[in-house]
Amino acid sequence: TGTRKANVYRVPVANAGPDDQVCGPGYTLAAVPSDGTGTWTFPPQVISSVPADPRTKIRIDSSFTAASVAYKFYWEEKNWQCTNKDSVTITFFNRIDTISAGADSAFMSFDYLIRLNAYKIQPFESGKWSLVSGAGDFEDDTKNKTEVRNISIGLNTYKWTVTNGPCKLEDVVNMEVSSAVVPEAISPNG
Repeated sequence: TGTRKANVYRVPVANAGPDDQVCGPGYTLAAVPSDGTGTWTFPPQVISSVPADPRTKIRIDSSFTAASVAYKFYWEEKNWQCTNKDSVTITFFNRIDTISAGADSAFMSFDYLIRLNAYKIQPFESGKWSLVSGAGDFEDDTKNKTEVRNISIGLNTYKWTVTNGPCKLEDVVNMEVSSAVVPEAISPNG
């Protein structure tokens, strides 16, 4: 007979947050704390973080040369001897360094045809031309160097968009087109 006092500890439910992707080497993890205390476990590529902060800002080594790298992060919560662990996978995409749609130009045209010359892109990046104003039909709107047919007289503006996952940069090029005047005849005095 008698009574005893018993401490009952709630089992934590670890929640490391949803998988995600980011442009560049920085990310803010978003664990949802429950009971007890939590700690992150990081891969060796993490160069800055606060392991006990559920919303820690991490930074990875950004010297990778592939399109992206993915790392798994573990959030473990401990309440006395009760523990629970969850993981989240974050994909880091290589940033786009520099792009250029080419130099603006003004010229006369007989054939209503121009050639666009954007900077070459990395193998893991993709590019796409689009019409901002004016007119034109792209020979291949995914190549950095392409011909545009059926341009219009006046200002024609084209946008070059380069992407790598969630990373995106854009640049525009303006082509001012005048119609060429060809004389129908030449007089003896010019």
